[in-house]
Amino acid sequence: MSSPTAQASSDEPACSDWRHALAVADTGDPKYVVSSPNIDYVPSPQVGIVQVSLRSDYRYGVVDPIQWPQIFTKEFDYLCAVMRPTTPDSRYAPLWWTPAQSDFVLLEGSLFTCLGLLKPDALRPLSDLVGELSSSIQAVSDRTATLAWLHLGMTHARDRLKYFPCTFRDAALQVRETQRYWLMSQAYMEYQKYTDAFVGSPQPVHRELMGAFSTNPVHVQNLFNAGIPVWFIRSDVSIMQDTRTTATVIPDKPSEICMDTGPDGGIVLYTGLAGAEHIVQTVRFRETYLDVSRAPLLVIDIEGGYPAQRSAKDYKGILVGGKIPTAPATSSVPVVTSAQGGATRSKLKPGQSAKTPYARPHASQVRGVNKFEHFEHASMPPELSTWQDAFRSVDLSKPARPNPEIWGYWIPEPALLLRPKTEDRRDRYIMTWLRLRAGWLYLLRLPDVPVTSVPTQWWRDVLFGPTGRTDRDASTLNTKRWEQIKKVFGTIFEEAHFDSNQSGPIWWCGHRVRNVDAKLRSKIIWEMFDLGFRYELLALDRLFVPSRKDPHSEKKRVDMLAAVFPGHHLYSIPQLPDEGAGLSARVPHRRVPYLEAFRRVVSRWPSCPASIHESPPFAITMSHEEILTREKVLVKYYVDTFFAQSGRAPIVPHEYPM
Repeated sequence: MSSPTAQASSDEPACSDWRHALAVADTGDPKYVVSSPNIDYVPSPQVGIVQVSLRSDYRYGVVDPIQWPQIFTKEFDYLCAVMRPTTPDSRYAPLWWTPAQSDFVLLEGSLFTCLGLLKPDALRPLSDLVGELSSSIQAVSDRTATLAWLHLGMTHARDRLKYFPCTFRDAALQVRETQRYWLMSQAYMEYQKYTDAFVGSPQPVHRELMGAFSTNPVHVQNLFNAGIPVWFIRSDVSIMQDTRTTATVIPDKPSEICMDTGPDGGIVLYTGLAGAEHIVQTVRFRETYLDVSRAPLLVIDIEGGYPAQRSAKDYKGILVGGKIPTAPATSSVPVVTSAQGGATRSKLKPGQSAKTPYARPHASQVRGVNKFEHFEHASMPPELSTWQDAFRSVDLSKPARPNPEIWGYWIPEPALLLRPKTEDRRDRYIMTWLRLRAGWLYLLRLPDVPVTSVPTQWWRDVLFGPTGRTDRDASTLNTKRWEQIKKVFGTIFEEAHFDSNQSGPIWWCGHRVRNVDAKLRSKIIWEMFDLGFRYELLALDRLFVPSRKDPHSEKKRVDMLAAVFPGHHLYSIPQLPDEGAGLSARVPHRRVPYLEAFRRVVSRWPSCPASIHESPPFAITMSHEEILTREKVLVKYYVDTFFAQSGRAPIVPHEYPM
């Protein structure tokens, strides 16, 4: 904005009455003029038909409420209190910081040469502001749903920047989203403070706030009284002879706001009247095809389940961007269907079981390997006793579903990396997984990419590669291998982003891995179990609690599920723990807060029995025995439910290897 840089509040309101004009401007439209009772400049109003599209600075240009005053709306009333840009030496300057390529560090050892993170020193000033505001918001005793949503958006975006490798472009997008939610969160609190403080006399004008336009005299009067800059759009005949006008000014033009076409090619998100509808498009962050700001995969409402793994033969020629197949899922857990087709809660009472376990599984359930049995290997992390009991009690006596009805995997089955007979092959699997890992987790963030249809044979071929064959065969197979990798990852990575010659150290969970020893191997497998559990829990929750109406439900879901894990991280593990933590903690009382978070998640599911959803919360005052007893009920319900819906064993937490 070309008006003066943000200053402190004036000592007194400029006019004694909101109907007077400290400044009035002719907009060039004979139908109206714009005046302000409390500020001495007039920005060019954004009224009538407007277009919303992402600009090259990853904002939305002059129609963006964090950059330019907009029409006041009841839905977004607080946006008039957005902080205006400050001077470069201000402590708030990071809110308008634009990262440079030099602020970005590529991941060492990744097969994808475009993935990395912002340098901690570059991100720290913005991250510190987020931490300060987050503490202030958490101290508010009567937080509204809107403030809670804004707070979630801000902290989630900041955490993605800190922990989730992405492209530089996506890092810039996440910086903008973090800044946007900070400004909106602060604006919400400021608006409440100033409007609540009004006791009958107009407040001094707060020049550091963005302000708003309005055609409604009531809104003009309220903002004037609260000391928030306001511009009254009115017909010139409404400026009566008794209206005092201090100065006639020329409307300020948005000369410093970027309007260049954005990285998505200038896709228009909205065309229509300025107001609440256009603002929605700017505050609901929209991603381009490379963006990772949305929740991972499964974001669509899908009925019946998720795609099964395809056979290697069927998978050939299938494009990853194709239509996701769905399969009806039968259930062995009692779910009562209402006349409207919705599911109601199971009527099981405490102590009742949904079924009786059988000792011998049906032959079709094994398929060569019974995945409900522990795979014995020196590098396999030990099972957790409650999860082990739940696995042993699953009823496998009935015939298995046909392969097309069995869900695939979001994270490769961990035992797959340990099944090779030779140590060289095992270590090659693991090192290749570490090189693919960042790209795979990045892929999981994109909606509508059916990664669960990737066959197990694909993983075997890709993880091992051509080593051990003749040079001629190796060259041919290596070419085919990279064609397979590019077919899967080509959805998000360009040809130039692949590097098949990576052979140096790999950066993984705070470790620089040169080779795989036995101790490190078991921790890598443990992380795969933990990641697999996170994404499968998310998948099941999206199936049972679809988000069709609430536009903020995904952020709320992520926040609820993140509480199940240490550090409140759902999508990844930024750093390995020193010992078992969360659901893997060895001491039952240390698992209590995570078990309670887990209980709250599954209590929303329609089939959840009364023994869980009607039980009191887990508490550290409970005895050791009571915690274990209730944990077994909770874990068994999850394992049985996942098997009933997916047709396969879930990937579950394991004991952290020491």
